[in-house]
Amino acid sequence: MEEVKESIYYYLAKKQKPNRTYWYAYFPDPDDPKKVTTKSVESLRKMLRIRDRTPITRKQEAIIITQRAIDAGLIDRDDSDPLFADYVKEFWDFDNSKYIRRRNKKNPNSIGKDYALNLRGTFITNGEPHIPNNLRLSQVTTAIIEDVINDLIDEGRLSMATIKRVVQSMSVPLKEAARLHRILTNPMLAVDSISSKPKERGILTESEMVALLSYMRSESEAGRFDRQVYLASILSAYTGMRQGEVMGLKAESITLVNNQHGIILINDAFAKYAGFKTPKGKRDRKVPAPRWLCDQLLEMARLNTNNNGLIFWSKRSKTNPISASYIRDTLYAAIADLFEKGEGTQGETVSDGNKKDKNDEQIMIRAGEATRRNRNISFHSFRHYFVTQMRGKLTENDLRSVVGHQSEAMTDNYTHDTTAGLLRIGEVTSNILPFPNPAKAIGE
Repeated sequence: MEEVKESIYYYLAKKQKPNRTYWYAYFPDPDDPKKVTTKSVESLRKMLRIRDRTPITRKQEAIIITQRAIDAGLIDRDDSDPLFADYVKEFWDFDNSKYIRRRNKKNPNSIGKDYALNLRGTFITNGEPHIPNNLRLSQVTTAIIEDVINDLIDEGRLSMATIKRVVQSMSVPLKEAARLHRILTNPMLAVDSISSKPKERGILTESEMVALLSYMRSESEAGRFDRQVYLASILSAYTGMRQGEVMGLKAESITLVNNQHGIILINDAFAKYAGFKTPKGKRDRKVPAPRWLCDQLLEMARLNTNNNGLIFWSKRSKTNPISASYIRDTLYAAIADLFEKGEGTQGETVSDGNKKDKNDEQIMIRAGEATRRNRNISFHSFRHYFVTQMRGKLTENDLRSVVGHQSEAMTDNYTHDTTAGLLRIGEVTSNILPFPNPAKAIGE
């Protein structure tokens, strides 16, 4: 076989086969000359979509085609050792990741699209800017990862919890690379752990909850507040349902049992990117709810003209529910009103931490919004309120099963998925707030 070196990037070799001679392009790994990627020049010609099928006999013609393939980006000499930043981004690319596809085939829905996009976005926004240029997967060291962590800590821009997510966005891909022997060792194994105390989950007091729901209901009845946001909030408070589960609820999932109780089947959740999916915990569950609340939910579903059965339907989309951001913004405004009324700070604004606008002016926010952020109150606070109020009133098994926290072992050994069992639980949960009759004001 005649060998002709053409450049520092590749060399050509002519190989004689029974019928004729073929040209091959060899691309050595710059870091390990023993690793060589081989492509036939005629296959490169096909990749370039050149229709000529005449045998390539002249070296100069082989050089031209090979160079064109390189210029067109068809040759990646670093398939086995990609740029680290590219490897991480491709790893969390939900639609194309081999890792995610394999995980979800072995354990359906184990990695959701929103989760993957969150980690990918976290890496791109906060991790990639601190990765050395042209760093290969094989070149990642513990020191480099710790340099990224230290840079983020020194910047003081991110919380420790966010920095931990940046580390997670890199640690999972590196663990997989080590498992597949794409790297000799996992550099994450020696990285110092990051301790971060999560911000305490905010919760409203009973009097605040009563005041907030009373306000939202009266304002919705007067046409000044979105009734869907009110119903979504009170549904979560009475059942502990997550926001995505509330958004995915359909009329067909509500069963009216008697004059006091209904039963809701939670078998769908909605996420921004993943769309409709199985609820967190990967299993369906049933929860009891007051009959009057079920009636109002079904009435809201009857107003839906999108023919999709959703209770919290959208005016903008024929297929999706009301957006999570709209629920959040509308709810937060109501919570800010509540806090400002209680604190006597209506109309006042305060600085939004150290944030400044493009003109270097201090950004100001409502006083009530500052209180909400400080207390970490969100839609999830309704679920937290439910769990806190029910603890001690329901057995631990009942509570875990209703809110969807049960372990697989517990589910195998225990179930209350009977109407009688759910109604027994409903006798307790329906009294979570002094809101026995929708025709009366809360607390009357």
